[in-house]
Amino acid sequence: PEAATRADASSVEWMFQATQAQQLRANFLPRPQIVDGKEVVTLTLRETPEAAKAFEAAVKTQPAKYNSSTPFRGVVRLGDKQYGFVFDAADAESKAYTLLYFDANGNGDLTDDGAVESFESKQEKAKAEQEGSETKDDAKKEDVEKKTEVEKPAVSPPASRVRAAGPILLRSGMLGRPGSSPARHRFPRVDMKIAVDGREVEYSVLVSVYSRLQPNMGYAYASFGAGVYYEGEIEVEGRARRAVLVDYNSNGRFDDRTTLRHVGAVGTPQRLYPMSGDVLYLDPKPVANLRTIYGPSGVDFRNGIEKLLALDGRYYDLTVSPSGTELTIEPSTVARGFVRNSAAKYSAVIFGDLGMITINGTGNEPVAVPEGEWRLLSYTIDLTSEKKAEDAAKPQADEPPAAQPGRMVRAGTPKVTRASGAGTTAVRPVRVAKDETVLLPFGPPYTVALNPPVFRPGNDEMVFNLKLTGSGGEPLTSLMVDGARPPEPTIKILDPNGEIVVEGKFKYG
Repeated sequence: PEAATRADASSVEWMFQATQAQQLRANFLPRPQIVDGKEVVTLTLRETPEAAKAFEAAVKTQPAKYNSSTPFRGVVRLGDKQYGFVFDAADAESKAYTLLYFDANGNGDLTDDGAVESFESKQEKAKAEQEGSETKDDAKKEDVEKKTEVEKPAVSPPASRVRAAGPILLRSGMLGRPGSSPARHRFPRVDMKIAVDGREVEYSVLVSVYSRLQPNMGYAYASFGAGVYYEGEIEVEGRARRAVLVDYNSNGRFDDRTTLRHVGAVGTPQRLYPMSGDVLYLDPKPVANLRTIYGPSGVDFRNGIEKLLALDGRYYDLTVSPSGTELTIEPSTVARGFVRNSAAKYSAVIFGDLGMITINGTGNEPVAVPEGEWRLLSYTIDLTSEKKAEDAAKPQADEPPAAQPGRMVRAGTPKVTRASGAGTTAVRPVRVAKDETVLLPFGPPYTVALNPPVFRPGNDEMVFNLKLTGSGGEPLTSLMVDGARPPEPTIKILDPNGEIVVEGKFKYG
């Protein structure tokens, strides 16, 4: 397929622009200096030795002088190489980074690429020039009016109006003059050629920077997002499909697979979070809820770049070249077994040696899964239909039911009944063998337990946490009944005589 630049976000193409940019943070610390016998505090970039070494290895030639006393410098890896960059200000007094030096040709020289000005800076300058032109026109008109008044008989002195003389200063809100709020600046797309596994390919990157610099502290975030994707048509089982390949993690490669991140304190069960690699869209369609395309099980046409691709109930071997220029989908011959769960209707995300896959099942029906060891990452049990049937079977009361405290349902909110949970290191993986069926434990029955209380001496309070755990040892992360959370559980602490010492309610969180 041919490389295509970013499209209008008002169409389905906005999905292909929803990437995860590489972000680099810079912190600036105060540094006292003696200037003309007086102590002056300036900001200096807090840079690790590794970061400084990486920049010096990537950049050999820089401008003789930067406008900013605190330029933001660093490197970003695209494909096989690290590219140096420096964000600079328009002048010595500006507190926003409106200029970008980026070594797009990778020769280590920031001066031959030239400085690129941000969109916001150009817009503000154009607006200032327009306002200045209008001010001059008004001043000329006023001079003519004054001359006319002098020639007429004096009746009463004309009303005077104060007007600005000379250039108008740019607004601080956009360009971040001293004392301004944080400023975000976006730069024109950088088109370049990069090497991916030794092969030179065209690539584009979208750059922005967000900064806040104050007399005693400062910080900045640089964002480098993929500015190109690949699109083409691929035939699967005799059916032509639209295929869109996205460098989701914006590192110049298109073959990155999902990885797992463990989050939590050492010695306690840690949550398993999938870290997205790159993404393949097959026959993408518009969605009403924009958030659905970000999750692994949100829409069926969004696929991670895994060894296996689940499509229309079948598994296929997926191969993507690092440069993104080649993609093949072939029927897989991997041996398969089955998993089951008693939930009436569920969707679960599992992870194994072949990557991350999403499965959908109903009440103990076997679901085909490639053989191997699989870990539970997340699941959602949807009992909306069952809850409606249960309510319909109940005898209708003559009086409307009393309102339940703590249950607020927003107008227009779907009245869903569902439970969601997440995998942790405490949840044992399941081993699937060829042609055999194994239980994938999660969901009911749930157990309720109090975690050991935590004493906060500063507030002189004791904190109790209520935990709901599923049958597989997984924590329950979300619970909705008829579109709202159930009433908050209550707690009472009694003394040895059974008298209430304190009582209250738990809070969701």
